[in-house]
Amino acid sequence: MKKRFFLYSMLLFSLGALIPSAFSFGQVNSCPAPVAQAATNITSNSAVLDWTTVNPALLNQFTMRYRPVSLAGTPWTIGVPATKPLVLGGLQALTTYEWQIARICIDSNGASTTSAFSNLIVFTTLGGSNTCGVPGGLVSDSISSTAAKLTWNPVPGALSYNIRFRPANTLNWQNTTSIGTVKWLNNLLANTLYEWQVQTVCGTAAGNVNVSVFSSSQFFSTTGGNTGCPVPGNLFVNGITTSTATLHWGSTGAPQYRLRFRIAGTATWTVKSSTVNQKSISGLLPATAYEWQVRSLCPSPAGTITNSAWSPLHVFTTLPSGNCPAPGGVIADSIGNTSARISWNPVAGAGGYQVSYRPLNTNAWAFVFAGGNAKILQNLLANTAYECRVRSVCSNTSNANSPWSPSITFTTAPFIILHPNPASDRITIQANSGKELVSGFRLLDYTGNPVHENQFILQSGDNTFQLDISALKNGLYYYEFSNAEGLQRGKIMVRH
Repeated sequence: MKKRFFLYSMLLFSLGALIPSAFSFGQVNSCPAPVAQAATNITSNSAVLDWTTVNPALLNQFTMRYRPVSLAGTPWTIGVPATKPLVLGGLQALTTYEWQIARICIDSNGASTTSAFSNLIVFTTLGGSNTCGVPGGLVSDSISSTAAKLTWNPVPGALSYNIRFRPANTLNWQNTTSIGTVKWLNNLLANTLYEWQVQTVCGTAAGNVNVSVFSSSQFFSTTGGNTGCPVPGNLFVNGITTSTATLHWGSTGAPQYRLRFRIAGTATWTVKSSTVNQKSISGLLPATAYEWQVRSLCPSPAGTITNSAWSPLHVFTTLPSGNCPAPGGVIADSIGNTSARISWNPVAGAGGYQVSYRPLNTNAWAFVFAGGNAKILQNLLANTAYECRVRSVCSNTSNANSPWSPSITFTTAPFIILHPNPASDRITIQANSGKELVSGFRLLDYTGNPVHENQFILQSGDNTFQLDISALKNGLYYYEFSNAEGLQRGKIMVRH
């Protein structure tokens, strides 16, 4: 039996009335949070924030907080606006922010009470490129083992430039600035490919400071460093098995070499030394790509040791384990909102299994171990397509795994179903729950600004409610549904 229940709803924009509530909630909150927040007059570095006060007869003060939403764990910036509307400045261009406002109510005796914070409101600043030209003509020259000269074409109206650089294919940028169109980078790594970009800082007619987007990337490679200690070359590998390999390189005449290797694309190196121009390594995983480098260690006249630059990376792949085949018959069943059961045919001689999975068309795999031929995956995203694969962990060979099985795909069940889609005047939302859950639902426009938010209680079983969207403009909207069981996101099109 489906249960219709009443929503406790707050509309941020005029969306029309939801199902009216027939419940009594006791004493009215004497200091309710502000409502109907809005961000307007948005520029690349500022926005005007406003809100509505319930029961404005009281003497009021307000405390506000905001932060970029794209940076996980970013602390709130706290402000205390004395009046509304509030002009919020000093923002970054092309950045999405979230903000909330709380109310401080002061009664006739001077006693104060602070409300809860209001619902989150999101807005995105404009691109700095609206008023700042993007630098072009990027050139790298005068390159040595530890330094490089960067130049670019001047941009009219520029006050200065921001430069960021990093070793290519790494995550973290290093940042510096320049008043002119030349910048020397120092203390670089030898024999390393670098990536760099430039951003314009300029003034506006209103006297504000604005920035452009960063330019396209330019690349350069530093030289090999100390020529008195040459870099090894002619790298090759032989004797490759499921868990061992012998690494070779051309002799430089150095009395000692240092080499390092790792699973390709990972962060942690294993470091070894050798007094000859080859080294056997063991403890490798079967059917796995490894990358390695080597450098010379040369004595100096002062009795110290000088290192050459690292050689370019060389890659090899270990052999698959022949006596521990990949599992077959991989299937997914018992699929729920946030979980799924993966099973496969048992493999003779396997001491266990590794299961890896990820949302479809993403990069990072998650890994779990299974002692038998089935595993329940937990904490999945609702209404999401996943890719999954399995491999055997061989009990008769140390550190040996089979190749991965072919991937299978499955899609988790949704928490809620919205229909019709496209919708005209009203959306029906259906949700099934195994228990009573406090849940939240919000609707956002294509810029990320919420146009509707409400909180409601899902009862055990089937639940149905309706949302009036007659006041919404035609276009694409995003929805978010969340509770203690997980999160579901989706899209819905409005066409009147």
